[in-house]
Formats: sequence, C-alpha cells, structure tokens
Amino acid sequence: MKPRKENKIKKLEEIGQFINDTRETFSGWMRSPDSSPSPSQQWVVNWREAWHPDNVLVWGRKADNRDDSTAIRWFHGDYKNIDSKTIYQSSLTGKVSKQGAQIGRLWHRMYPVTRKLRRKNSEETFIHKMFFELLVIFPDELEQTEEFLKFLRSHPDGFELLWGNG
Repeated sequence: MKPRKENKIKKLEEIGQFINDTRETFSGWMRSPDSSPSPSQQWVVNWREAWHPDNVLVWGRKADNRDDSTAIRWFHGDYKNIDSKTIYQSSLTGKVSKQGAQIGRLWHRMYPVTRKLRRKNSEETFIHKMFFELLVIFPDELEQTEEFLKFLRSHPDGFELLWGNG
C-alpha cells in the first residue's frame, strides 16, 4: 500500500470536526469487545483522556508557505509589542536548563494542505497549496498562560480557536 500523500483536511474549519471524529472512533474502539485488555493491562480501562475539549485548545491560521510562521517568533521573543510579554523558556513553552528539562504545554505545527494533480502519463503529483499553522495548548491556571490566551483571543495574524472550550 502506498503512503497517503494527500491530506484529508482542506479547510481550517474542518480541523475541529476531524478531532471530534478521531475521538469518537477511539472511544468506540475502547468500548468494543476487540479491545478487551488482558489482565496485565487493566489500567487501560480507567484511562483518562488528555484530548478533551476542557483540557486542550487548538488554535490555527492559514499560512502561505512553510516559512510563513507567526508563532515561531512568539516562542523566541515578545508576542506583544507592548509590555514585553514573552513565553520564551516558560512553563508554557518548556525549557532546558542545568536542572533538567521541562516539557512545554504549547505545541506548534505547520501542516501542509496538499492537492493531487494527475499528469498525462497518469503519474500523481502532490503540491502544497498552503499550510495550516496550529497551536495546541494544554492550559493551566498560571497568569502567563492566561495572558497568552487573552492575546490569542484577539485573533493576532488571523489565529482563531478551532477546537476546545476556550
């Protein structure tokens, strides 16, 4: 089987439904007789879902190309031109120090939106039309996180909440 090169999602607005569909599929599988855990895997029965709309927020925007990332600048400098607000090496973005590493609760991804083209010789070619710049946030109650979410709610550079109860 050839690997799939064309993404299912073509519009930013489809991301929330894709997440919902994935969660529903997984939940159904967990309840199916085929997924019965062995006695040594009973911990699976009491799993807690990390990807719950109360625990995760997904923000996104359309980007022209893979280098058109707005959020990368926010990771390394001020995200607001006023008040010098930064998330650099914070509990939100994570950091590495002599004391060890702290995993961040903010993930950044650039996902290509592809389109399949067929040539005369029936060869398939995939081209990138654009990218979706996505931020996945596992929020906490810290003031720095609240300030960053308030900033995102102002829709900087076209970012919008795509999924989650934020």
